[in-house]
Amino acid sequence: MFKFIHMKTPAWAKDKTDIYFLVLDENRNSYAYIGLQDVDLNKGICNNLCYKTHKKFRGQKRSKHYLKEFIEWCPLNFDVFKATVRKDNIPSIKMLEFCGFEKLQSKSNSIEDEIKDLELELAFFQEGKSDIVKNPVNKDKAKNILEDKEQVLKNKINYLKKRLGRDENKYVSYKLKRFDF
Repeated sequence: MFKFIHMKTPAWAKDKTDIYFLVLDENRNSYAYIGLQDVDLNKGICNNLCYKTHKKFRGQKRSKHYLKEFIEWCPLNFDVFKATVRKDNIPSIKMLEFCGFEKLQSKSNSIEDEIKDLELELAFFQEGKSDIVKNPVNKDKAKNILEDKEQVLKNKINYLKKRLGRDENKYVSYKLKRFDF
């Protein structure tokens, strides 16, 4: 039985909005960490579930259990978890499959789709931004919030374009639907 403790987002995290949990074993040893990256709480999606088992506990065939327990326990209302791993990382692939994840289309196709979606969202956002700034009570505050949102979208698009430029044949993506309706 594992215990999960929310921890401060580490300095090395990709984004300050990523959510991390420390995994403790039954002896309260720091067994691993789990990261929820690129989360969309409104849609109930975790776009990248990451995890890392402490090296002294690797190879014990218990890691798949903490991941499965976490998914069942997760206090956030995610309907969908996604994860990307290297094709040659057989232990991680086995962990994901044990937890019910299914292999998705090639990563480059899904990244291209995500870039298109973000570019469309950015275009709609930029089109409607001036209307939003015209009417709020505090125009400066509204403008700053909108500029931050616009920059976040631009950063995500640039990050994905860089990832797309790498050798994407090395990676495989998986998806888990937590609840089937």
